[in-house]
Amino acid sequence: MKKTASEIVNALINRLTTKNYVLIFFLTLIFSCLFAYSMNTIKREVVRLTEGNQERIIHETKSKVFNWVKFAMRNLEGSSTFISKSNLFEKEENIFLYLEEIRHKFDDFDLVQFMTKDKMMFASNGEKYRVLDENRLQWYVDIEKNLETNINVVNFHCILREKTMNICTPVIKNGELIGSLCGVVKASNVIEKIRRLSLPENIYIFIITEHEEIFINRSMVKTGLREQIQQIISSEQYIKSEDISQYDIHEQLITISKLGIFDWNVGVGIQKHDVTQSTDIMFLQGIFMLIIFIVLVIVASVIHEFFYNKLNKKYKRVQTLIDMWIKDSSDGLMIIERNNEVTLCNTKATQYMDNINNFSEKAHNKMEQILKRKQDTTGIIKTAKNFFRINTYPLYLNQNFEGIVVFIRDITEDIELKRAKKEHEYILRHQEKMIEIGELIVGINHQLKQPINGLSILMSNIMQQHENNSLNDETFTTNMRLCQKNLVVMNNIIDLYRNYYKNSLDVVDFNVKECINNVIDILDTKIKRNNILLTLEIDNDLKATSIDNVIEQIILVLVQNAIDENIHSKNKNMTIKAVEESGKIIVKIIDYGKGLDDKIANKLFKNPIKTTKKSGTGFGLYFANRLACKKVNGIVKVENYKNPTIFVFEFEKILSKKAE
Repeated sequence: MKKTASEIVNALINRLTTKNYVLIFFLTLIFSCLFAYSMNTIKREVVRLTEGNQERIIHETKSKVFNWVKFAMRNLEGSSTFISKSNLFEKEENIFLYLEEIRHKFDDFDLVQFMTKDKMMFASNGEKYRVLDENRLQWYVDIEKNLETNINVVNFHCILREKTMNICTPVIKNGELIGSLCGVVKASNVIEKIRRLSLPENIYIFIITEHEEIFINRSMVKTGLREQIQQIISSEQYIKSEDISQYDIHEQLITISKLGIFDWNVGVGIQKHDVTQSTDIMFLQGIFMLIIFIVLVIVASVIHEFFYNKLNKKYKRVQTLIDMWIKDSSDGLMIIERNNEVTLCNTKATQYMDNINNFSEKAHNKMEQILKRKQDTTGIIKTAKNFFRINTYPLYLNQNFEGIVVFIRDITEDIELKRAKKEHEYILRHQEKMIEIGELIVGINHQLKQPINGLSILMSNIMQQHENNSLNDETFTTNMRLCQKNLVVMNNIIDLYRNYYKNSLDVVDFNVKECINNVIDILDTKIKRNNILLTLEIDNDLKATSIDNVIEQIILVLVQNAIDENIHSKNKNMTIKAVEESGKIIVKIIDYGKGLDDKIANKLFKNPIKTTKKSGTGFGLYFANRLACKKVNGIVKVENYKNPTIFVFEFEKILSKKAE
């Protein structure tokens, strides 16, 4: 029975998974063997280090025991000297008190005793008796013979009722031995007293006397350790020397060395279990961690297999979607290998290539040239009814050319939309130009109205005075000069609007007050006719560097609007202020007319067809603000809407950049 491709793939995956588990098993086995070997090595090394540590403890113990014995001997010898130089023992009560004082001074003594030459014994516990048994006085015989401090072991002390270690020193007065002072330590307490010399907890010590008697602490007696030490002493391996001897017997690590005094040996031991306990725990923990590791590996493998299968399904689904997109895409897609073999060509690419190849030989050749380039290329090919954009992207692997990816898109609609958009933009630009021309015509009309009215009034006055024979030379000259000034203003207005879209207006230095006075001269007739009181608050030395002609035109609009508002007002006062602040010239035109409506105040400078008067186009304020923004980097705004109405014109004192 034939298997499908998916069944073959699944079988391969199962075989690979089985092999992985076998590999994990063998690796785990090898790791376990290495781990056991390492732990055994560590255990041996710990034992070796412990034996070395025992040697160090032996040296420390020997030093501490030696110092302890020497300290006890010095205390007794000092007390002996004090007794020999005093009359302390003339009274018995003094003897007992002093002996008790010695015992408290060196509390390691269980008893302090003093024996006189006539064998009378005094003890620190208050007992007094005569020693009758001469066999028990060998220690005293040694004192009489050598007159030196010695240490003896008494098998049975008559007061303490057990085996003791006696440290005895002679008491000599006037060159004659008068007695012996002894410090007595119970044999069972010797080791406990030595253990107080800061030894490790799990270390036990013992002392072997010259008569092979063993001093060992009580807790270790129950374990049968005394018998094991006795077995070492009885063996041929036991050698009394200054060297350190080590023994491994009955799970005990024992180190013995010469104490250095009294022909005694000192031993240090530890149970192997205490040494290897930590390594055993480490081994068990290692086994536990190994089991956990194996479980985690198995779990990780199962999880990996689960997600692999899940991702594999997702990959196949994505691959199917990609194939569908490539097949049904509105763009043509081709992949051409380095040997010019086409390995992929979707439906659209086939259609577009047929259209190009069947159109003309020229289009076919151009397509071939594009496909031969081994670099990013973009080209457009035109057929009878369509435009095609071809994009090629080379594929490189380790800097070796492997082929190209070709995208073909039909851009006929895009090109037609661009053409329609260009035509629409041309129409809009033409309409905008016509609107601006209309705005210029309205602006010229608005600005020329006042100079023309002024000329008309002046010419009427001249003709009337001439008819009445009241025209003299001075009046004629004055009126003609005013006519010339109005003509100059008209010429400047025409030049300004003619150059509105040009950058040819000159930036010059000028006096701000003179500039404003030129505007007032133009409007002088209208101001006087309407009985308006105009006040100037301007510094005579205030100067600026800008386009004076544009400044005059803007101020002319603002002042003219203020005059129109004051014609029908009871308070016909007007004020023009100009100051310099932060590198700017601020001109304020203040009037007490009817003011502005709040509803249109925010639209004054945005809409050229609004007006604040009953008649007029409302173009003046709009165009003034536009001139200020575009020509002199300034702005026209309203500071107060009524009572009084304040218009503000701000512009740079020194024009930093010529306006557009």
